[in-house]
This record gives sequence, C-alpha cells and structure tokens, in this order.
Amino acid sequence: MFRILIWCFLFVVILAAAPFLLSHNGQVIIYFGEYSYTLSLLTFLVIFLVALGVLEVLACLARWLYHLFFDWYLQRRQRRQAKADRLVEKGLRQALVGDYRQAQKTLAKSATKANLPFYNLSQTFDLAIRNRNTRLAKDLLIRMLENSQGTAQDQKIIDLSKLKYFVATKQWQKASNFLSRIRLNNSTEEVLLLARNVYLHTNQYALLEDLLPQLVRQEYLAPEQAQQDLQWAYHGFIQRQLKEQNNNPQALVTWFEAQNREHRSDLLFRNQMLQTLIKLEAYLPAIDLATQTLRRCPLEQVEASNFFELVGQIPHDSPDDKLCRALEKVLGKTQPATQFALMSLLARLYYRQNQYEQAQTWIDKLISDDKELSPDTILLAQVVYRKNNAREKLLGLTNLIDTQYNLSETTANTPATASDENTDK
Repeated sequence: MFRILIWCFLFVVILAAAPFLLSHNGQVIIYFGEYSYTLSLLTFLVIFLVALGVLEVLACLARWLYHLFFDWYLQRRQRRQAKADRLVEKGLRQALVGDYRQAQKTLAKSATKANLPFYNLSQTFDLAIRNRNTRLAKDLLIRMLENSQGTAQDQKIIDLSKLKYFVATKQWQKASNFLSRIRLNNSTEEVLLLARNVYLHTNQYALLEDLLPQLVRQEYLAPEQAQQDLQWAYHGFIQRQLKEQNNNPQALVTWFEAQNREHRSDLLFRNQMLQTLIKLEAYLPAIDLATQTLRRCPLEQVEASNFFELVGQIPHDSPDDKLCRALEKVLGKTQPATQFALMSLLARLYYRQNQYEQAQTWIDKLISDDKELSPDTILLAQVVYRKNNAREKLLGLTNLIDTQYNLSETTANTPATASDENTDK
C-alpha cells in the first residue's frame, strides 16, 4: 500500500512539474534560501530514486523493528485460537475412544475460543447430556443461543438440544410439546429414539404404536424390545379403558369389539386383553376371546407367544365345552412339547367339568407318551381313576410313580434301623 502511494505521488509530481521543465529547457532549478541550484533532469531523477530507496530501507527497518517488539502482542488472539483448536481436536479424540467425561472437560474450556464455536458448543452439550451433567448442559445451551447465527441449520440444532435437555431433566410434558414441532422437519435416528422415550413416559400409546414399526423397519430398535414396548402400550390402552368403565368386564369386551380389524387381529393385543379378563375373573368372555384367537391368528404365532400359558390360568370351561373343543381341533397341529401341555390342560378342564371319562382319555394319552409327569398331573390322574373306579389304571399309575421316582430301589437300599430289627423279632 505504501509503494502504491509513493508511485501515485510521483505521478502527480511529474504531471505538475512537466510545464515547469518545459519552460526551463528541460532543466530543474532548485531554490533553497538565497541560493539556486540547476540540475539536469537525469541528475534529478537519480537523486530522487536514491532518496526513494533510502525511504524504502527505512520503512523495512521500521517494519522489522515493529514486528520484533510488538508481534507477540498482535498475534496473541491467533495463538489462543490455535491452542483452542488443538484442545477441540483433543476433546474429539477423547470422545471417539469413549472417554466422554474427560472430553466434556476439555471441550468446555475451549468451545467458544476455537473456530466454529457454535458447533463446538453443540458437541460439548451432547457430551454433557451423555454424562448426565444437566447443570453444565444448561449453561452450554445458553451459550449456544448466544453464539447462534440465526440460520435454519443452527435453529434445528438448538431445537434438538432443547429436546435433549428436557428429556435429560425429565420434563416430559415440555419435551412432548417440543417434540411435535421437531418431528415435522427432523426424522433422524436420534429424534425417533427420543420420541419413543417421551411417548413411554407421557403415556401416548397411539403415537408409540405408530412409531415402533418405523423404528424396527429402519433397524433403530430390536424387534424384541419393540414387542415389549407394544405390549406396554396395549396394556396402557386397556387399563385406561378399564378406569373409564369402572372395571366393568363387559364394557371392556364391547370396547374391544369396537376396535378396528387390524387391532382385533393383533395377537399381542388379544393376549393382553385375555390376561386382563382373567385377572378380572371374567372367564366366559375370556373363553370366547381364546377360541376366537385360535381361529383368527396363525397357529405358529400363537404357539410362540404366551397364549397357552394364559389359557392354562382359566379354571374351568364354558357349559358347552367351547374351549376344550377349540383346543382339541388345534392339538394335532402343534409341536410335541405343546401337545403334552395341552393334553394336561384338557384333562384338567374336563375334570373340573365333572366329565371324568373325557379327562381319563387325555390322562391315558399323557401316560402313553412315556414322558415324565408332573406331580400335579399324577395327582389329577389318581383322582380321575378313583372317580372312574379304574383299579387297573390306578395300579399301573402306582407302578409308574415307583419307576419315575425310583421309590422301590430307594426303599430296598435303605439301611436297617433298630426299630426294624425289633419288628423282625
């Protein structure tokens, strides 16, 4: 800039001196006090250039001295920023290796001094939330608002950070209100998982039910966890309806029938409904629901669920043996382990219906399978055989018990006692 100024000045001087030089036949006359000096144009230009060179040397010397004594002061901001950048890089490396607490401390010191302070603060905020340091997270959120440039991207990050803070501090209602606005423009994995957490804590069963298939489809959530969440949602639906209907089972059944076809065909929903009816001791509606489930749902899914365990909690069948007939129809299509459990269930249900002949039929099949019988099944078999006066069956059962529990061998190998010796005498 200084050189440009000199050349501009020189150009102006030449323009101003041109008429004067022409009037003196190209010579330069310099007046100094009472003296005058006459120089040729060439001599003047040489003197001028030498003076210009001297001035340039003085300028370079002044610049060098200035940098020598004052450069450390002028570059202190650059040095601080470079140090802050190095600390930010160090903090990010610590976060990558999993040392989140130390990374949070490192970034908190230099977030606003390094380049891109807003994004550094955002990363530090995420680490503070991960470390459950809500107090620091609040301070960082305030600093993010101060350093925001007001762009759409910055506002998007701020909204997401506010949602994380509300979730971390368990302000669920504020988080829910904020979430409805964020999900319109942001469907990332982080937002969807936060939405699941909010819906779980605010009992928004319908929204959770709609969200879970999307999480499973995009592999953000394991199918097993999604099933547990869906079961919790259905349980919440049913309990809310029970509370509104004052625990009236018939009103609950009416509400269930009014649901859409997709809901009524969902095995998890039906099992949850069946479990609720059994707890309310509404056994006839529970039997109707169980028989409908066997007709409407795929048997493979029914067998893989806890349906038969729930049916086993029903103490008796309907007067027309509705449940027993439904179980007999699907018995041959199930796995061997399930068949054994169903035969035991059928024997128990027929016994409680005072149909001892039918109960004995299923008990005979249980015994013929050559599988170890449970104590309850053995006791049921003894009672049924006595009711039917089946002495031979009862004797065979006694032998089976001796064989299964090895009672004869245990008795034979028992060492003799003093009382036994006295008895023999």
